[in-house]
Amino acid sequence: RRPPRSTPLYSSAASDVYKRQPGYISLEEQFSPDSISIGGPEEAVNKIDFVLTEKATLIDLVASLNGNWSILNPNKLVSFDPKKVDAFIDVQPISETIITGIPVELVNKPNDVNVFVNPATVSLTIVGGLKQITNILPEDIDVIIDFDLWNSEKQFYSPTIKLPDYLIEWKDLSPNNLEILVIKEIN
Repeated sequence: RRPPRSTPLYSSAASDVYKRQPGYISLEEQFSPDSISIGGPEEAVNKIDFVLTEKATLIDLVASLNGNWSILNPNKLVSFDPKKVDAFIDVQPISETIITGIPVELVNKPNDVNVFVNPATVSLTIVGGLKQITNILPEDIDVIIDFDLWNSEKQFYSPTIKLPDYLIEWKDLSPNNLEILVIKEIN
């Protein structure tokens, strides 16, 4: 027999299975504890990479939900503990806010010239769960201009925007085109 080991825990239902009212988003489930102890024959235990909770049918969610979910037995030859876990599903209204003063990052800048991006900061609207967007800072959003795209015949460039994964989208970039200014060669 193999000594018990800790095994990660996942929900049997993907978050898109939860039926939310329009205008709400459900975020990843949180479990306490987030793993369980599994013991039994070494061959059986070694084949288990994770365990699942019972399936849940949740309809018309408009608020976060706490519950106590059973763990599905991963293999009849193993024992596991605990048999139930506390679950939390974070449901938030979808909202949007304008973030100003987001710094523009210039990548692949050559060392032999002075290069600037104009303007140095931008604004945009982010969309996500209300609690998620409340704590976003300008530095949490990447606005990137790649100098490798620079061409002396081209004046304006569209940046690449990278948001934290938990946000839904961005829109209304202002300004939406930026200049790459090559000032002079450095001697």
